[in-house]
Amino acid sequence: MKILLAGLALLIGGGQEETGVSLLVERLADERIDVRSEAEAKLIALGSSVIGDLEREAVDADEEVRARIEQVILLIRRVEREKLFDPGPSLITLPQKETGIRDLLPRIAKQVRSETVLRYEGTSPHPVSAGYEGLPLLETIYRICQKDGGLNPHIKVSASRMEILIREEKYVPFPTIFHGSFLVQIQGVETTQRVDFGRGPAESGELSIVSFWEPDTIPLSVRFHLSTLMDEKGASLMNLVKTTRMVPTKRESSISHRIQFTTLPPEDVKLFSRVEGELEVVFPRDTDLVQFKARDLQKGLKASAATFGVELLSVERNLGELLLSVKISRQLRREMPKMVLLLEAGGRIQGRMTASRTTFSQGSQWVSYDVSFDLEDGQKPESLEMSTFKGRQEKSIPVRFQNVRFRP
Repeated sequence: MKILLAGLALLIGGGQEETGVSLLVERLADERIDVRSEAEAKLIALGSSVIGDLEREAVDADEEVRARIEQVILLIRRVEREKLFDPGPSLITLPQKETGIRDLLPRIAKQVRSETVLRYEGTSPHPVSAGYEGLPLLETIYRICQKDGGLNPHIKVSASRMEILIREEKYVPFPTIFHGSFLVQIQGVETTQRVDFGRGPAESGELSIVSFWEPDTIPLSVRFHLSTLMDEKGASLMNLVKTTRMVPTKRESSISHRIQFTTLPPEDVKLFSRVEGELEVVFPRDTDLVQFKARDLQKGLKASAATFGVELLSVERNLGELLLSVKISRQLRREMPKMVLLLEAGGRIQGRMTASRTTFSQGSQWVSYDVSFDLEDGQKPESLEMSTFKGRQEKSIPVRFQNVRFRP
């Protein structure tokens, strides 16, 4: 891994060198480690488009170079699979030309990669002059609404998709930050007064922070860690915080974090000058993978990986659709493997689960999934990949809010 990182560093500062696949493969045979590392890094950076060329180069290569080529192919496939977990945001580009919000949303939708639905509820056209280039999806929506002032976004999430509803109403300026696919927002401050029997009156409070991300981003866990809470005079209020706990929703693309107080801040504290911390996101590092050639897909086909077993219970090919019923066994955690159909002409189609069933028999347990793949005219599947999470990699997203209103 150190060699690979060194190669990546050389790649960044290496100038305009020839990067043809054949030449880079020749450099894999070089006696100098730095030359081999640089060639390896450049091949990995070229991505999956060069795998076919590498496989052809491996045929006539000597044993040592062939082993290095195979290692490069494995690393390319690993990088591609990691993108399935953290692909980054859908980037939106909109012209400066003034356009009504109802006509603008379809333009945005065409640039959205994830399962996200955009809807507008209103009667007025609300002309918008955008002029954005390569802006993340969620940030684009909020900027449009904020600029207009009479549009307000509402995000709803389910197990596999996100719905962004833009309503014709006054924009509510929740404290919000954006980081790639992620949106972090303070949605409310609650205070409670109660009477405890035998103890008298008591007060408590809670600061609610919500995180959203695009549904094709797949973290294993998301947690907010509060590090700084100050009043308007710069005094720390961290001693009043009882605990910071997160409340996972049943949805995959949002989570609620609640910061609780043992005692409310003094009455003269009207706002928090600083609310800071980190959003700690854990992604899988790799996958356990099973791959079938599309032409071999038939009932009864079996395969096994380190963490799960696969059996095809049924295969149905219809016009524009491939339907599979898949039995998954030997899993420590019950979750559907990610199923992706790779196409002959490049590209991939992610499977959509339509049903699941759990079966217990003679002391063993397995889960069956019905999965659908939508195929457009002319698309020919080459292979089917099934993968589960393996390992972990952590990402830390800085969260900094200023002048958050606590009391009116």
